[in-house]
Amino acid sequence: MEAAEEEEKIEALRDISGLRPVLKRRIHGQIPEIRNDYQQTLKYQRKLYAKFGKASGVDPRIMWLTKEEAIEQVELIKEWEPSLEKLLADLKAKKEADAKFIADREKKIETNMAKMNQWIDEYKQRKKKKDEDIKAKEAKKQKLIEEAREFFGYYVDPRDTKFQEMVEEKERQEKAKAKEIKKEKRKEKLTARLQAMAKESESSS
Repeated sequence: MEAAEEEEKIEALRDISGLRPVLKRRIHGQIPEIRNDYQQTLKYQRKLYAKFGKASGVDPRIMWLTKEEAIEQVELIKEWEPSLEKLLADLKAKKEADAKFIADREKKIETNMAKMNQWIDEYKQRKKKKDEDIKAKEAKKQKLIEEAREFFGYYVDPRDTKFQEMVEEKERQEKAKAKEIKKEKRKEKLTARLQAMAKESESSS
């Protein structure tokens, strides 16, 4: 007994760290002394047993969930982890959505393929019209160049001011002519209508 006490005194003299006993125990991996209410809690006792096992002196039965904890755990699982039925329902819904997407895409492709010949024909018609418009514009330009040559007696560059003025004057004349033709057509329609009304009046009388 005296030897043990003497050893403790010597050990105390050797310890020059100045650390509190609780910190010394933690550093040396020793079981801490139970000194406060927190260390008496179920959570702390479980951690103590998990670290030191049987040497902790903790009853291992406390490692099992209490009834209240088990109920709480089940509720958490229900809240955060979907049931098998929900997983299967979600999987079914996803498969149906994927199948619908594929079916819609195939239907769209089929519809587009059916319209392909029509689109090709429409493209060819647009291209043909565009080519014809380009040719018509080029022919009109050449005609204007020839008219300018005859009018001025020499070749006139289309970028020349004289050429531009001649084109503008010609366009004004064409617009005036078109307006006059339109006016004559309206006059003819009105005359025909009046004549028809006169005939109808004569026949009724």
